[in-house]
Amino acid sequence: MKKKCQNSKCVFYKNNLHVVKDGFYFRKDDHRKIQRYKCKDCGAKFSASTGTFEYRQKKRRINSGFLRLMCSKVSMRRAAELLKVNRSTIAHRKKYWGKKAPVKNQRLLKCYGFTTNRVQLDD
Repeated sequence: MKKKCQNSKCVFYKNNLHVVKDGFYFRKDDHRKIQRYKCKDCGAKFSASTGTFEYRQKKRRINSGFLRLMCSKVSMRRAAELLKVNRSTIAHRKKYWGKKAPVKNQRLLKCYGFTTNRVQLDD
């Protein structure tokens, strides 16, 4: 999938016509190879992870573990201790899941064919 220009001042903003591959880099956190892109018009450089919820996260490995702990009613202080990260990192992950969860829920609802916002309960 070709990325779209991320520069809002560019003539081809959110358009993939003038975007070309521009190398790659290895992400420190998980040592994955991440594709870099460049806009031929404005010269803006960006990566495949630009614009994602996980953009600029240094410890992506704790996202799923954090969610599992929060669903198990573990306190934030204890979650930080178990995941071996700072408490402020846990606070940031709470904001991250607050933004990501509604998007993920909508995608799952569409996947299973639920399109209405109504809930019907049976006594």
